[in-house]
Amino acid sequence: MPLLNCILLAKHVCAPQNTTQSRFKMGRIGRKYYYKARLHIRCAAFFRENKLSARTLISRIFTSGLKVALPIFALFVGVSSYLTLKSNRPPPPKPQKHETVQPVRTKLIHLSSHQPALKLYGEIKTGRKLELRTLVAGKVLETGERFREGALVKKGDLLLRVDPFSYAGAVVEASANMVEARARLKENAVQAKAEETSIKYAVEQLRLAKRDLERAKKLMRKGSVTRQGGDQRALIVSQRRQALDTKRANLAILRAKAEQQAANIKSLKWRLQQAKRNQRDTQLKAPFSGYINEINANVGKLLNVNDRVAVLLDANWMEAVFTLSDRQYGRLLESSDSAAVGQRIKSSDSGAVGQGIKSSDSAAVGQGIKSSNSTAVGQRKTPKGGLIGRQIKVTWKLGATDLTYKAVVERIGAQISSESGGVTVYARLLNPSHPQPIRAGAFVDVKVPDRLYHKVARLPQTALYGRTKVYVVGPDKRLRERLVTRHAIDGEFVLVSGALADDERVVVTRMSVIGEGMKVQDLDVPLRPSTKTGSSGTLSDAKTRNENSWRPAKGSGGIRTPGAGRLGKQRGKSSGDRRSLSRVEHKNRG
Repeated sequence: MPLLNCILLAKHVCAPQNTTQSRFKMGRIGRKYYYKARLHIRCAAFFRENKLSARTLISRIFTSGLKVALPIFALFVGVSSYLTLKSNRPPPPKPQKHETVQPVRTKLIHLSSHQPALKLYGEIKTGRKLELRTLVAGKVLETGERFREGALVKKGDLLLRVDPFSYAGAVVEASANMVEARARLKENAVQAKAEETSIKYAVEQLRLAKRDLERAKKLMRKGSVTRQGGDQRALIVSQRRQALDTKRANLAILRAKAEQQAANIKSLKWRLQQAKRNQRDTQLKAPFSGYINEINANVGKLLNVNDRVAVLLDANWMEAVFTLSDRQYGRLLESSDSAAVGQRIKSSDSGAVGQGIKSSDSAAVGQGIKSSNSTAVGQRKTPKGGLIGRQIKVTWKLGATDLTYKAVVERIGAQISSESGGVTVYARLLNPSHPQPIRAGAFVDVKVPDRLYHKVARLPQTALYGRTKVYVVGPDKRLRERLVTRHAIDGEFVLVSGALADDERVVVTRMSVIGEGMKVQDLDVPLRPSTKTGSSGTLSDAKTRNENSWRPAKGSGGIRTPGAGRLGKQRGKSSGDRRSLSRVEHKNRG
C-alpha cells in the first residue's frame, strides 16, 4: 500500500499542475500523515529532478521484486523436493540384536562347618598395679640404676635408699639392751641356783635340830637335861625353820624375776627386729618385675613415712580388656560345641602365664589362682559352651608390623557398662613378653572365636545381593537365583545357608545389573577347544584364567571388575581374535 501511494503521488506530482493547488492538497492530508506526505514530496522532487516516469519506476520495482522472488522460489522447490524424497525413502534395515555376555568371576561352593571370629577392639591393662611408698622417713641418699620412668625392673632390684644412720643406731641400742637383759636373766638364774643349794642345807640343818630336840626331850624326862636346855634346842629348830622358809621365799622371788626378765627379753627382741626391719626398709626394692611409672623421688629429697615414690606395673600380668555386645555375649553363651568353640588351653601353654609369680604373690594375683597352682591359669574347669577359659588372639599393630599374642578369658565384668551397653571381658595374655614386651594402654585388635555353624558356605561378601540372594552359574552358562540366609560375617567373607548345593559355582563379581537368566562367561573355568575352527581355534591362554583364583583387592571392598567391555566386544569372533582376547584379559589381570 505505501508503494502504491508513492506511485500515485509521483504520477500526480509529475503531471503539470498549479503549485498552489498542489500545496493545498498536501495540506489536507493532516498532521497525522505529515511525515508520510513529506516523504512523498521528497520522492516527487527526486523523480522530477531525474525526469523519471511512472512506467520506468514500475519496471524497476518489478525487476527488484523478481530478484528477491526467484531465490525464494528456488529454495521452496529444493525443500519440497527434499521432503518428498525423504518421505518416499524405504526404511533402513534394522540391526540384528546380539545378546551381551558378561564375564564374571565365580567361586566353588563347599558346604561344611565353619567357625568365624569376632573382630573386636580392646585395650591392654595391667593385672597388678602397685603404689610404691616409703616405710621409713629420711633423706634419699641413692637411687637405683633402673629407677627411671618407663624402665623395666626385676624383682629385688634396688629402687632407692634412705639415710640409715638413725636406724642403724636404733639397731645397736636394741642389741645392747638385749645383751644386758640376757645378762640379768643369767644372774637371776645363778642366784636361784644358789638359793636352791642353800635351801638344801637349811633343810638338813632343820632335820638335825629336830633330832637334837627329840633327844633332849627324852633326857629331860630322865632329868639329865634341864628345861632351859630343852627350850634352847626348841628355839634352834624354830630358827632353822624360819631360815628355810625365808630361803624358799627368796627362791620364788628370784624365779619371778627370771620370768619378768624373760618377758623383757622378748620385748627387747621384738624391738631389735623392728629396728633391723626399719634399717632394712631404708632400701626400697621392687616386689615383683614390672615397669616404673610416675616417679616422685630423687636423690636429696626428704621423705616422710607413707610418701608415694612411684607406681610399679606388673610386666608379667597383662590383660586385654574389651567389650561384647549383648547379642554377641548371648551367642557365645548359647554355643553348644565346647570342644571346637572353647579351644581350651593345654597344660604346656599355661606354664608361661606364671612368669615368676610365686606363692607369696598369689594373694595379690587372686582370681581363682591358688598358691600351689599359680602358674596354671586357665586350667580350671569351665561350664560347657561358656566364655571363661576361651583362648583368643590379641594383635598389637605397630606401623606395618603386627604382633600377635595368645590370651585366655579369665573373668567378666561385675556390671554392664551404661556407656557402652555391653559386657566387659578380661583376657590374660599367656606370654606378654613374646614376641615383644607389650605395654599397658596399647590399643589392640581382639579376635574371639564365635559359635560353630554347620552346613554353611563361606562366600565373599560381593556374592551376596540384597542380604538374601546369590546367583549361581547353570549348565547353560546362565545365572540362577538362590535364596540364602546370612548367619555371620567373617572378615571379607559371609557365612550363608539355603538353597545351595556342593560343587555349584556362585558369582562373586559385583555387578550393577544382575538377574535371573543372564548369560555369563565364567573366567575361572577354562573354555573347551572350538570344534568349528579346528586346532587353530583352541584357547592357548585358557590356563591363565584358572591360575589366578578370586581374591578381593585391598581398599576395594572385595569388588574386582574384570574388563567386561573389551571381552564383550570380542565375543563371537574368529579363533585368532579369541587368542588376542585371552592375551588382553591376561594383561588386564596382571
